[in-house]
Amino acid sequence: MALVLKGGGRVMRNLNKEIKAIVGRTEAGLRAAATLIKGRSIRLAPVDTGHLRQSAYVDSGRMFLKGPWAVIGYTAIYAPMVHEIDKNYTVGQWKFLETPLFGSERDVLEIIRRRAMIK
Repeated sequence: MALVLKGGGRVMRNLNKEIKAIVGRTEAGLRAAATLIKGRSIRLAPVDTGHLRQSAYVDSGRMFLKGPWAVIGYTAIYAPMVHEIDKNYTVGQWKFLETPLFGSERDVLEIIRRRAMIK
């Protein structure tokens, strides 16, 4: 007795299509999560002229075979120094990028999970 299954090619095409969609939605979720961290970081960044806060950015994309990525940063040349110097700022604090990053793990995972879900 033999059982013949047909439509395997269609199943594989549909499966590959859904995998690509999940990767795309995961990339969108990662960017949304990075944008959340950026917003929280801006609120903690010290203010003198406002240039530091205005220099915040998010970049994201997908590397072949490595998957999606996201970067949160500041273009102000003095951002690393301000981030690492422990002092009392009138507005804001040091570790303004690191603090919201490490305090938002659950939020980040939830954003990515929600975006990656099959709709």
